Amino acid sequence: NNPEMLDAYRRFGAAVWQRTGLSPSERELIILTVGRTLDNDYEWHQHVRSALAVGVPKAQIVALSNWDLSRFDPDERALVEYTAAYLEGDVDDDTHDELVAQYDVSTLIGVTQLAGYYLSIDRMGRALDLDLEEEFVGWELENVDG
Repeated sequence: NNPEMLDAYRRFGAAVWQRTGLSPSERELIILTVGRTLDNDYEWHQHVRSALAVGVPKAQIVALSNWDLSRFDPDERALVEYTAAYLEGDVDDDTHDELVAQYDVSTLIGVTQLAGYYLSIDRMGRALDLDLEEEFVGWELENVDG
């Protein structure tokens, strides 16, 4: 209903998507962390298959759903922990420093912008009452083949 706003928002999303300094699998882990942290089945559902397609193992996605970070290497764990803390409004010095120890400051900004972009999608989806158009993949991927 507002094509100009949609176009601007999509351009911003494309820039954030492409310029985070992360690999596709790292990017999808952040987006899945947003979905899980905010208990947003729409966002989780939309990105499970994308994550699988870029090589995130199914077992890792299920582990993320259960907040079992033992299946993640230190870089991935730092991304997940920073993203969750950001979404909860509680990035402390240790969480910040751990991410910067694994990635550079430019990537930290990219991670923050990506998480913020998907946080805004969460809020818009809730406000506009977006529904899934197909069966939910499930928090533990019970409705995903393979």
